[in-house]
Amino acid sequence: MNHKSKLPDQWGPSKAVPNKEAMAVWATCRNIVELNMNVQAICRKASAETMCIWRQIIKIKTSANQPQGTDNQQSLSTIEAINLAVAAINEFNETYQAFILHCINNFSCLSTCPRISIVSHVMFWNLGIFLLVDVFQSAIKDLDDSIALQTGPIIRKFQQDAVSCVAQAVERVLHLPAEEAFNLQNGFGAEVPITAYHVTPSLAVTALQKAIESVINLCLPWTNQSGLTPADGQVLIPDGIWDRQIDILMKGLMSLDVTIGGSQTSVLALRELMKKHGDIVSECWTSGFDT
Repeated sequence: MNHKSKLPDQWGPSKAVPNKEAMAVWATCRNIVELNMNVQAICRKASAETMCIWRQIIKIKTSANQPQGTDNQQSLSTIEAINLAVAAINEFNETYQAFILHCINNFSCLSTCPRISIVSHVMFWNLGIFLLVDVFQSAIKDLDDSIALQTGPIIRKFQQDAVSCVAQAVERVLHLPAEEAFNLQNGFGAEVPITAYHVTPSLAVTALQKAIESVINLCLPWTNQSGLTPADGQVLIPDGIWDRQIDILMKGLMSLDVTIGGSQTSVLALRELMKKHGDIVSECWTSGFDT
């Protein structure tokens, strides 16, 4: 008897785009061959949706910085932009988050091209989340405190998830055997990590730098109701979790210096990190974690 696969059809240019129901199936897929064949198409769709969300995040900054009628009208416009961005991110996470984490958890089973797609998307998507944190912190300065109280914890949760996702992806890349970490057909040497395959190495560098800064900021006491602005002069106590994340992210950041573009941007990122958080970064980076 022939049994039809319960998995959705493979997506191509003429196929239907993934919906929540289809993505829920892929997020628990145990057929690695079929998963492997569909990762790139799903990531392309996810990246296209990410671009739309990036535009919505930028609208928050635009609304907060450009005068629009009265102060009240400008505040309402900014609040609306924030709410739309949060709703869009929630929608995206409901559709794709479980699938992305499933691919990361099965990273060693994927072939090179799907791995590159997953890592590139993880960097691109989560850099958008880190951008949202910065934009939100700036925008709420001129808004009623209730906005920070209501939306701040949601943004903070996005930030926590973003840090975790980036750290997990980088850890999987660092664990790859040398013979699996590169593609002989693309001209890269064996020492070039998958995180460097993105067409713009600066994107991966910036995502890793922002992730490291986020780990530190998330561990510091809050100075406002948003839960996003850390207090100055605080001492962090390593707990084996956040300090290990920094170690992983720092190793990922430094692995990017094997390309010309990556070396230029990673050195600048490291210099800025050491200037802001030198003691913390140095301690975590030399803690001897096995990554």
